[in-house]
Amino acid sequence: MQDGNYAEPLAATEGPGPVIVLKHPKMLKSLHSPIDIFIAFEPGESGKPADMETLKVTLVGFININITDRLREYIKGSNLDVEEAKLPSGKHRLRMRIKDIDGNANERDVVVTVLND
Repeated sequence: MQDGNYAEPLAATEGPGPVIVLKHPKMLKSLHSPIDIFIAFEPGESGKPADMETLKVTLVGFININITDRLREYIKGSNLDVEEAKLPSGKHRLRMRIKDIDGNANERDVVVTVLND
């Protein structure tokens, strides 16, 4: 715990697969909707590129919701680039799981906090 805030977990299950890098927004930063989300999938321990067809994104909550199909149109190369996402206020935890071209997996939780306008 730092400055009264709990640190967010960086990974749900670390593996040798692609590194999931949250470029925007920064972790633990509170934002107002709409927001831009940019996530890069870079070669991990294995050195192999991400297989974007294996990307799975789940909204984690009381009930987990697979939102992968809603995000497919925002995949650009080995990045996920969502511009002006309209999210309701609150804390949103997205669990991302991806494999590289050899099947090595990695998983990371990304948490976005959206403030009321």
